[in-house]
Amino acid sequence: MATSPMSDLGQSLESICQSVRVKTIELHIKAPATRIASSLSSVEIFVALYYGGCLKYRALQPRWVHRDRLIISKGHGSICLYPILADLGFFPAEELLKAGEFGSFLGGIPDPDIPGYETINGSLGHGLGIGVGTATYLGCQKDYHIPPKVYVVISDGELYEGSTWEALMLAGAKRLSNLCVIVDNNRTSMLDRTNNIISLENLVSRFQLFGWKAV
Repeated sequence: MATSPMSDLGQSLESICQSVRVKTIELHIKAPATRIASSLSSVEIFVALYYGGCLKYRALQPRWVHRDRLIISKGHGSICLYPILADLGFFPAEELLKAGEFGSFLGGIPDPDIPGYETINGSLGHGLGIGVGTATYLGCQKDYHIPPKVYVVISDGELYEGSTWEALMLAGAKRLSNLCVIVDNNRTSMLDRTNNIISLENLVSRFQLFGWKAV
């Protein structure tokens, strides 16, 4: 686990979140094509994963074979991860000043050119299927005494995608103990509040019906 200037200052997770929010808004001002609302919604999730001791990673070796995998299915809503990765040393902080410019690897929708990103994160509903496949593969490798964990961050709007429920059903049936799904349940999608489209209440019980341990 790497340390960072933020954590070295002894900041609480709450104050780190506030710093990340400010930097995310600054990025959006510079690159208006970025999705600001969905990115601000994810701040606490990524701060907890990277500064809360959840993820195993090496910033200077983004493809370290023993790293935990973070698959961000709601890629458009992860611009807030840019300042986190820069702070942790995945790439120089100066790159943040180039975000959204021609030739910069920090685009409006992230892709694997960015150190720390595992997958292409365009159309919604694909990330969990990739996560299930990745967790299954890692669990079968004899090189790992304990398989790396796979974290998948999805939006609540992605729960309208049939592919998401297919992946949830398969993972539950296979009892993939190294897979963790985090739903950014902000109750809002691009079209409207989710309760005005199709209600997504009682997510815990819905996940449990598919064989998941859910909180």
